[in-house]
Amino acid sequence: MTVEKIKRSQSMWSMSTSKYPVQRLSIPARSPSVVSASNWSLSDSSPSSRSVISRFRKRSRDKQLQTIRYSSGPCLCGDVDAVDSNGRSLLFYSARYGQLDPAVQLVEAGCSPNQQDVLGNTPLHEAIEKGHLDIAEVFLKDGKTDVNVCGFNGETPLMASVTRGQLDAVKLLVRHGADVNACDAVDNPPIYRALQRGWNEIAEFLIDHQCDVNKTTANGMSCFFAAAHCNKIHIGNIARRLLKTDYDFKKDTEWLATEGCPVSIKDDPKHHNKLMVKARLQSPKKSSLLSSGKRKFVKTFRSLSKDSR
Repeated sequence: MTVEKIKRSQSMWSMSTSKYPVQRLSIPARSPSVVSASNWSLSDSSPSSRSVISRFRKRSRDKQLQTIRYSSGPCLCGDVDAVDSNGRSLLFYSARYGQLDPAVQLVEAGCSPNQQDVLGNTPLHEAIEKGHLDIAEVFLKDGKTDVNVCGFNGETPLMASVTRGQLDAVKLLVRHGADVNACDAVDNPPIYRALQRGWNEIAEFLIDHQCDVNKTTANGMSCFFAAAHCNKIHIGNIARRLLKTDYDFKKDTEWLATEGCPVSIKDDPKHHNKLMVKARLQSPKKSSLLSSGKRKFVKTFRSLSKDSR
């Protein structure tokens, strides 16, 4: 390299560094040999050199953070299904924080509403849990969302809404084809969970939509047992509803004989007798001509027969 080129390169370097003047580092003379990086430390340098080095390190650190910040931002250029370390997509966080417009744009861009995180929950689970029914309806209108997908503990979105007592969410999910008999991981049906938690309106809504009232839990607990042992449930209304269905009261015979019928049922003799008969704790009354309301007709017939003699 010629002397002219060396001078030109040095002058260009001085121009590029003129904005940030750097002082020379005072390196103590150790030996006539070449000084390596291990031969001096930051403590050996002057205070001005330390400030330059700390400023250089800060700029490098800021540059790295800036690079990380830009690289971890949302990317909608063909990567709408990208997930984080928890398996959660952009659509999942839109559902969590109630961002309706981004959710609509992501669905239109092709982001899958069935993407499950590490717990098994989907954006629909998250929208139901946070109460963002407008976003849940966007997912369900798409027609590609699995409304009966099982998430954490085997809960479907319907089971999650029943557990939290969200009647509007239950109606929305049932309207879009949710299975009213889908059980969780411990085999609890939605009707049992509603009666267990004391949600009267949800229980009546599920009964009106032909849920399986004879479905029992893994421990053999029945719907009527859950209703009778919950202080929030109007047991009289539920008993009348169950009597109109094909509910089998035989499974409740044992605990009814031991604990007795709930007080509110005993106050209603008509329904109490029906319930006891169906539970086989009371025999039905024998029907005869005299006991069937025909007594007056029999007396009239006998008096006519005597007059004819």
